[in-house]
Amino acid sequence: MEGTSHLDPVPTSPATLAWRRAKDHADLCLLAEEFLAGRLASFPGWGASETDAETDALLGALVAACRAGFLPLASQQGGARRRAFVLGFAPPRLAKSLARDAARRGLACVVHGPGAGRRARGVRR
Repeated sequence: MEGTSHLDPVPTSPATLAWRRAKDHADLCLLAEEFLAGRLASFPGWGASETDAETDALLGALVAACRAGFLPLASQQGGARRRAFVLGFAPPRLAKSLARDAARRGLACVVHGPGAGRRARGVRR
């Protein structure tokens, strides 16, 4: 085709541009909330343009988590032979608060500090 070459950039979606423009954790939480609410067409690393039925049952809690400063990356409901979980990122103060609240409720909570790798703090089984 005339006027194009193999060096032309691939068109970038508005959602991808929004994620690229995020400047901090708070921006990422806002974008995650938009995705969970169906107002943003993608979530980095997510293979679909919308949540699945299992996640839909958790949307209220996940949106509330985003608003509180927790960036959820993965979750599942508990059930027969399955443990409920949520995985994500939180600022240190919120992570400590979540670990305390989980311990009070008898729930397992693993908190890794920045760059902690395999060193886990607050592990309760």
